Amino acid sequence: MSLVIPSAEATQEVNLKIVSPLLNEDNKTATIRTQTFTCNSHLHIYLTRKPKNMLQVQIQWSSQNYRDLTHYESMRVFPDSSASFVHFHSFASSKAAENGGLINCGCFPAEKVIKGDKYAFDLVLCTDHNLPRKLVPPPPPPPPAPKNHDIIPLLLKDVRSVDVCFTFTSDKVYSNFSLWAHRVVLARHKVFAKLIQQQEEFQALVASMTKAENENENDKEAKFDSDAESTCTMSADGSPTPSSIAAAGDIRSLVIKVHKFSLATFCALLYYIYTDEVDLTIDTNRFAISSNESSLVLRDSATGKSRTVSHWHPTGRSSPWKLKDVTWVELLEAADHYEISDLRANCLEKVISGMSQSNVVDVLFTTSISGIEVRQAAMEFIVKHWVDVFQKGKDGCGGLDPFAAYRGLEECHEVLIELMHMKAERA
Repeated sequence: MSLVIPSAEATQEVNLKIVSPLLNEDNKTATIRTQTFTCNSHLHIYLTRKPKNMLQVQIQWSSQNYRDLTHYESMRVFPDSSASFVHFHSFASSKAAENGGLINCGCFPAEKVIKGDKYAFDLVLCTDHNLPRKLVPPPPPPPPAPKNHDIIPLLLKDVRSVDVCFTFTSDKVYSNFSLWAHRVVLARHKVFAKLIQQQEEFQALVASMTKAENENENDKEAKFDSDAESTCTMSADGSPTPSSIAAAGDIRSLVIKVHKFSLATFCALLYYIYTDEVDLTIDTNRFAISSNESSLVLRDSATGKSRTVSHWHPTGRSSPWKLKDVTWVELLEAADHYEISDLRANCLEKVISGMSQSNVVDVLFTTSISGIEVRQAAMEFIVKHWVDVFQKGKDGCGGLDPFAAYRGLEECHEVLIELMHMKAERA
């Protein structure tokens, strides 16, 4: 709270926050003293209850020099946390000195400023009849976190309840690792729901065929001498196969291959799906990750039932394997592919706002999958910052070629022609 000496050149205002106990009787007065201003002066605010539950406001400047107060011409009353005033009063403050520095600001219904067992409102003095700014109420406090807020991250890494296994064929470093999740969580999104349905139908078919084959083989096979044996469950790329899961009698678990995205990018995508939060730094201890190289199926020869043994958390804190941070561009492409619309919008904003002369060309050519928005924003950025993007080398012998890495792409020539047209139109 501050009260300044207003100048004639600019409109100024002061906001006094008033909190006072309720007055239970007519003609009873409460006095609020403001903090001390310059020259050891301060304001007294007098609240007086009038008949019909009206509240009168009076202001008195404590100093003998009334110059600060006499320049203000209007007063408004705003209920606590409101952008609309309930009382306006225009006064001739130059006469304050004649009344011992006391200004009568009028009356208004007391119920408009009652909050609980107190009067709570903002008293705004202004040097003009119009406020120089629009008062905006403070944002409401954030809602309390739901009781299950801490449970969801635990669910994401719970190896006992996961039932969907993602393998990553295009990630050369982590092609032998699997990321697990829950189909009930993923099925809220239509692309994942479709993938899950297709894989359920496929694995049910494989299980049926495997059962028939096993029944035929059992008629021909001799009994094993040992009670159990280990059977490899790997496909050519080292990942679990639907047939191996079916052979293990566990059609509850689904295997879905991811061809376009890395393990790190998919971790960031899953983390958002589960928590509604974005974290580009991947902490592998948050996820249920297994190493396919360690997966074995143990089959009991007496019962015919099998169980799968996996090496969980191979990328944990003690592991030398660490996932790289994910970029907004990578996460945008994943959100676009799996149609996570709210995440896509968030990533799109970050990608566009993060464009610079050093990365805009890369953004232009690597995010075309994500729609016209990024392409158009990148083209506009290049045209607007033409000199900076095509900055000259320090030796003065020519310019850098930001498109050199993309000369082999068919669309590179088309992009350059379009940029030249845009540049010419704005010249």
